[in-house]
Amino acid sequence: MKILRTSLVVIINLTIAACASGPKNSAALQSVRTVSIDPNVKMPAKMEFFGLSEMLAGAAVVGAVGPAGSGAMTPSHRMAPDFGIPESLRTELAAALQKSGKFVVKKQAPSDAVLRLGVELYGFHSAEMFARRVNPELAMTAKLVRSDGTEVWRFRNYVNHLTSGTPAILPEKIKENPQLGVDAFRVAARLCGEKALEKLQK
Repeated sequence: MKILRTSLVVIINLTIAACASGPKNSAALQSVRTVSIDPNVKMPAKMEFFGLSEMLAGAAVVGAVGPAGSGAMTPSHRMAPDFGIPESLRTELAAALQKSGKFVVKKQAPSDAVLRLGVELYGFHSAEMFARRVNPELAMTAKLVRSDGTEVWRFRNYVNHLTSGTPAILPEKIKENPQLGVDAFRVAARLCGEKALEKLQK
């Protein structure tokens, strides 16, 4: 029950935050044409896990997985793999900016603005109380900051076991093959990118 209550509070708080996402400074946003992506993505030190099975714990000590790295913490200071989340978020949010038709994404500065990404929470969550399969859980933020320091757009999104389209995987399968975790979070990042595109086009 404690886990259920904690998870419920997280879901409510982050869902409210996500609903508040969107353009913050429309006039300043119109002055931005070129955007670069900050290579550093702030990651939590620990990965969350909600489910009956604790078999995923073994995955926490797996070495660097897939296209990982470039997180704000180095692997030696982390307690869990990042499952390639920084790279996936950079790729999907860059695609969203490009598809919006409002911006040209540059591989590096100088640019009119820089997109700064962060992860507030990530892990795996069982879809049902007694289910063993788990879905990726990802809460992320994005801030578009102009070269003069003005924040012109802010976006937050939360993908979890209730989000349509996320894969359900047995924890022991992720332990055996961490690439499954990388692929699961790539889907979560893509869903965040799609939501960001939706907000940008409004």
